[in-house]
Amino acid sequence: KYIESELHRNALSELENIVEADNAIEELNIYIKHLTLSIKKCDMSKKELKKKLDKKFEQNIQNDMPTITTKLVNNYLRIKEKSYLI
Repeated sequence: KYIESELHRNALSELENIVEADNAIEELNIYIKHLTLSIKKCDMSKKELKKKLDKKFEQNIQNDMPTITTKLVNNYLRIKEKSYLI
């Protein structure tokens, strides 16, 4: 009877350990899912930011185009003028 109750107690203890391990594994799985979602959100944010930056860059280029063109033309004329002087 003593051996039987000792075996029963050991079996219960092992079952408790298994349940605790399962709980820890479940918590890890939940944490992994949370991290995965966070990574996906970061990727989405990164893509959105890149789109916004690309759009802003494009807009800046369009806004600066008259100035850029004027500078290029002026530089060209200056170079052309210098080449005539030589």
